[in-house]
Amino acid sequence: MAAAYGLLLLPPPPSPPSPPALKAALDPPLTSALARLAKIAITSSKGAILDLAIPCPGFDPNEQDGETPAQLFGRVQRLLAGIYSLLAFIYDRDSIGSSGEGVVDARILLIYYNPVEGLARDGRDIPLSLELPPCVVELSTLTRSRRRWTHVFVVESEPGEDIYQQFKLFAAGGISERSWPGWKAERVRGGLQIRVAEKAELGVQITERRAAHYDIVIGGAYDHLHFGHKLVLTMTAFLAKPLSNSGNMREPSRIVIGITEEDPPNNEKYSQYMESWEVRQKNVVDFLLAILEFTPPGISPPEVSQKSELGPGGKAVITKLHSYLSIEGVAAPYPYDPAMSNEKIWALVISGRSRGDAKEVNDRRAERGWHRLDVFEVYVVDAESLDTDEDIEKAKSTSFKTKLSSTETRKKMHETLQGSYLPAKDLPINIQEVNDNGISGDLSSHILGSRGHTAGVE
Repeated sequence: MAAAYGLLLLPPPPSPPSPPALKAALDPPLTSALARLAKIAITSSKGAILDLAIPCPGFDPNEQDGETPAQLFGRVQRLLAGIYSLLAFIYDRDSIGSSGEGVVDARILLIYYNPVEGLARDGRDIPLSLELPPCVVELSTLTRSRRRWTHVFVVESEPGEDIYQQFKLFAAGGISERSWPGWKAERVRGGLQIRVAEKAELGVQITERRAAHYDIVIGGAYDHLHFGHKLVLTMTAFLAKPLSNSGNMREPSRIVIGITEEDPPNNEKYSQYMESWEVRQKNVVDFLLAILEFTPPGISPPEVSQKSELGPGGKAVITKLHSYLSIEGVAAPYPYDPAMSNEKIWALVISGRSRGDAKEVNDRRAERGWHRLDVFEVYVVDAESLDTDEDIEKAKSTSFKTKLSSTETRKKMHETLQGSYLPAKDLPINIQEVNDNGISGDLSSHILGSRGHTAGVE
């Protein structure tokens, strides 16, 4: 278990979530919460974890025909990309550890929150007609989950106080079911909120859009998991078929991750420092469980089963989240092999660097007479997503890049062993040490998440 586990309850984000607006609104509370956890983490080899809970835009209970996740894809990913870019900047600016001792592992949780309904409905804040993606969680469900926060950070503003009051009400209803003493509420400084009319963004490359995607493929090396990886994984989960309010789906959804056994040929630099397939697969699953799994006390945790013969690489690990969703980490010589070997796949999620791969996948499927995939492109998280030219120049450092690039992380590992200077906060974490510290193993460790988040979408 981590030395400290924090939850930062953020008010609704600025609209649109431009870099200046995000920095004005979120820099103060993010900086305060991260600094407090980093102070605790630096004294412990176990590090700290921060869940950033922010209301997800686009889900209006008053609209009968709301937008589908496919239609909201561009709008939501713009928000997440902006926040993860800001996080990388803050980590670099404030010398917060992202690997090694003193690490603070931050991940964004998308929540459904309806401030119009206030406190009146005691947690029943979702109309029966409204469906949410699996990675968008009701505030009441998040509050009553088995997560053992030690700190709950409340933003000092009227919207921040409103969301905290609902959180307290939900916690009071489920606190008797918890087996831990509870959390300490701490106020953090709020920022400036800017809201103007926002244009819709589809974020999908084809004209015909399916309303639901049951089976989705993503692929990559996922070495030294970092903020860019977290963005891609979250947006993939966002597309999975929404849950019904009864908790059942017409058919289960699959997130299939093609994880290369070796780094792609154009990324062979410092490959001797690459994590094993097993470690990379586990880090991916741990992160997805951190944003998808909100089981309350008394409910059986997800079933983790391993198959030794599946996929082009001959092995896969399948994690089932009850009856409605499974995560399949498949060993693959080529990251998108699962999309070319399985007719039932319906969507492909790529980064901006993989457009040619998407075309190749659909061409190969067309040759077999299979339907073409819906292709969704995720932004590349980098310094250019920041606020001002001054911020961009400050962020163009090796330390910033290690938050967003697997290659830069491996390069730093190499320089360390060669005797080059490397700040203690950026020393690469030892995987065996993570295991010894209890970050892998039972469900509680899955919920607490992965420690290795210092690489990029490669």
